[in-house]
Amino acid sequence: RITIYETETEPYILTNLSLVSGGLLSNLELAFKVHNVFDTYYETPGGWEHLMPGIPGYGRTFKMSISYK
Repeated sequence: RITIYETETEPYILTNLSLVSGGLLSNLELAFKVHNVFDTYYETPGGWEHLMPGIPGYGRTFKMSISYK
C-alpha cells in the first residue's frame, strides 16, 4: 500500500486464534483469543496528521472474556 509520502508499506499476514467454550454451565461462555500469534511486525499507511509514513501495528495480544447470557 502506498503512503502519503509515496513510499510503500511491506505486505504482511496476521494469524489470530480464538478458543471458545460452549456449554460449561448453562448460560456461561468463556473465550480466549490471541491476536497476531506469530508477533509479526506490520505497518499501515498513516494520514497527513501523522509524521511517519507507516503506523506500526500491535504485537501479540491476548484477550480473555467471560459472558453470562
